Amino acid sequence: MLEQFKKCLIRVNFYLRFLGLSLDSKDKNKSMLQLIRSHRLYVLHFFSLNIEVVAQILWVMEAIIAGKSFVEITRLIPCLILCFISNCKTISILYYAHYNNEFIETMRGLLLNNMDTEEEGNRYKKKLIDTHVLMLTSITKKIIYLIIVGLGMFALAPFFIIVPNYWKTNELVLEMPFIAYYPFNEMEGWVYPVVYFHQVFTAICAILMVYGPDCFFFTCCTFLHIQFSLL
Repeated sequence: MLEQFKKCLIRVNFYLRFLGLSLDSKDKNKSMLQLIRSHRLYVLHFFSLNIEVVAQILWVMEAIIAGKSFVEITRLIPCLILCFISNCKTISILYYAHYNNEFIETMRGLLLNNMDTEEEGNRYKKKLIDTHVLMLTSITKKIIYLIIVGLGMFALAPFFIIVPNYWKTNELVLEMPFIAYYPFNEMEGWVYPVVYFHQVFTAICAILMVYGPDCFFFTCCTFLHIQFSLL
């Protein structure tokens, strides 16, 4: 039973470690400077993401000043909302790390205490846990597939605009995955692929910043449900 819980936590940590976070971190008594030093990769991702957030906000402000239509302006809102949510979720994981650790330790203790000396009781509990964990694994896998498809569409979306437009007009008009304001011409020469890659990378980070904490939440809910079922 405990092994199932460990496997689920390993899966959560896989996504969090990509962001420079971990459920194993002990950050309760650390100062802000110590937190930054111990999570350099996360800080890098955080700044990388929020550079694009600022660029998007600047574009929205410019669009409002320029009197662009409501539809044009709101095209960017879903991206901004996703970025804000990703910031909130990862900061929460970092800020409440000690509570997460307490929950994990408590759940481990409960799972150990649930070990029955009787073989029949153990079989029932194992079957119950296996059923719930299988459902959790199945759902998380499907979400990952959807994320991969969504990111693929996001990354390739400009090509679906550039190629047909080139066939029609014989003119190459470059597009970005999402609109943002930069203090330079992002469509020029070597700048375009760099900005393009950064936008796609930022999108991957934003998705993982949402999905990583959510995956932990799903795991917590699943094992809490298991505990209530065993009562």
